[in-house]
Amino acid sequence: MPRIGIYATTMALIMLLVLGTFNSAVAGEKLKIKASATSINTKWNQIEVGDVEGHVIGLYENTQVWVDDITGERMTGYNRGTMDFNTKTGQGTMFGYSVLTWPNGDKRYASSEGKMVGKGKWEGTFTDIDGTGKFKGTKGGGTWKSESLGRGISHIVAEGERTLQ
Repeated sequence: MPRIGIYATTMALIMLLVLGTFNSAVAGEKLKIKASATSINTKWNQIEVGDVEGHVIGLYENTQVWVDDITGERMTGYNRGTMDFNTKTGQGTMFGYSVLTWPNGDKRYASSEGKMVGKGKWEGTFTDIDGTGKFKGTKGGGTWKSESLGRGISHIVAEGERTLQ
């Protein structure tokens, strides 16, 4: 192998080792969370409440692809929950649960709640509940914002802090 190839291979291995250390956490260490996702609505059931025009309750399920904006790591997830809102006034609330799965099979479970802040815009908070693998016993949470990109598709941004056990 030419000398330049050995240097290039050595540098590539060093970079992989350095990048790998950024994603490892010491137990009890607080980690910053900054991630974004594309979310696609896969199930939606809506019923009218009937008390005022436009008041509905919806049950939803979304499939999501997340990217950790700090590490570049990708994961998939789904979110299920309820929405109580008015289609005429644009006011409402939501509550749901999420399961995120990393490529190695580790999972993180979280709850979220929020409110409608404009047409197709929601924001709220999330709380880590538990997880498997490196997320077993995880604690933390933060804020999220969601904006509709079109019928049944939205972009989500989340920020916060997490402590691994």
